[in-house]
Amino acid sequence: MPTEILWPHPVADVPSVIAANIATATAAVREAVASDPRPALILLPEYAFSGQPNGGTVAQWLEKGCAPVPGSITAHFAELARELGVYIGGNQFESDPEWPDRFFNTSWLIDPDGEVVLRYRRVHTAMWCSPHDVWDDYLARYGGLDQVWPVVDTPLGRIAMVPCGEIAVPEAVRTVALRGAEILLHPTWETRTPGQDAAKIVAASGNGLYVVSANVSGSLHGGQVDNRPSTDEVGSGSQIIAPTGVALAAEDAHRPAILKAEIDVESVRALRADLSMANPLLRLRMETIAATYQGSLYPPNAFLDLPLREYSQIQAPAAVARTRLEATAASGGAR
Repeated sequence: MPTEILWPHPVADVPSVIAANIATATAAVREAVASDPRPALILLPEYAFSGQPNGGTVAQWLEKGCAPVPGSITAHFAELARELGVYIGGNQFESDPEWPDRFFNTSWLIDPDGEVVLRYRRVHTAMWCSPHDVWDDYLARYGGLDQVWPVVDTPLGRIAMVPCGEIAVPEAVRTVALRGAEILLHPTWETRTPGQDAAKIVAASGNGLYVVSANVSGSLHGGQVDNRPSTDEVGSGSQIIAPTGVALAAEDAHRPAILKAEIDVESVRALRADLSMANPLLRLRMETIAATYQGSLYPPNAFLDLPLREYSQIQAPAAVARTRLEATAASGGAR
């Protein structure tokens, strides 16, 4: 469900913008439920409530643009999900008192009882804090990978979430597929490119699952980038893609719209029970590739001791990763 959102500028405007965007999203959800066929699950785009930080510091964004999960944003959609009897998926910047001075890019799914049944904090992120940036403490606190790569079993099927450009990280999608995901919800905030379109098709067909991708419509930066006027491209390109890679529904009009498609989760299960080459997961020879993934490229625990204060600080661990990547390529494999 692509929606056109207000963009917060400056940071002080964020709370009022969030309230307005929640109202816009609520109207879109009600419109979807009132139309035929009635959906069982509705997905909203990435950053659909606050937009992205447009300048300022981490501390400023924590104060103005973030909320816990569950919290003030999800509470509204929990009430809406209960009222309408549907699943609602969304994405926001999440603050958590257990992780002070940090925020996460968090995708969530609320069930018809109003419960947050899935919370995924983006792992492969270029700007915000990742669970990997506090890795040792994160694993110790949550007891393993179930809270890193969550997959929730629902009457609709087994559902996972991966936002935005992370769908182009094949290891992320393959991980949740191997953990049983049959439906991948992809809230996104992107300029449509051939690469992003290809990543969604490969995510679906390469893992034998449905991809539900909801992008924003309109300007991605509200006419401003780094406090300067911008002529950036618009969003759109929302799609619902079958495990065959075929788009069951797609939107290209650069305006708010509602996409619908029927998801046949039994077809996913039949595909994964198939012994032929049609099953993309069956012949994964993991022993042949395991050694390549041993070792480290992007350093873990980059902001464990000292939280990220300025967004530019993310460049330091990225530079370490680049050096390691060059060394890995030169030596013929990870060390």
